[in-house]
Amino acid sequence: MTKENWGEETCWDSAWSAVEPGSFEEPSAKSPLTIFVNQDMELLATYRESLLAKKQAETTIQQRINKYTTHIAFHLYQMYEQKKMALAQQGDGIEVPSEDQARDEIKRVARTLIKLMEVAG
Repeated sequence: MTKENWGEETCWDSAWSAVEPGSFEEPSAKSPLTIFVNQDMELLATYRESLLAKKQAETTIQQRINKYTTHIAFHLYQMYEQKKMALAQQGDGIEVPSEDQARDEIKRVARTLIKLMEVAG
């Protein structure tokens, strides 16, 4: 997902913006589970710019961005699996996460990943 595509899809049933790290659309009869990772998220863009300012090699920058993207995508998949499990067990006192809770969760994970990459050098 890039800024050019923000108007084409929704992010947790709202418009995409620079603060949204990613989301998923549940599978349907016509489409599989779709995971979106926002490549133009403000924190990620700032991190990318800091790597350029430090004159990191292009391959190093790409490896770090790929690592971030992979982790975010995997976490979104885990969030989907958790939601699916909660829906199946809903009558047992299990609460299904809301769209706002999902949005907050992936934002927290994105901030944590970027902080870890900044500290790691």
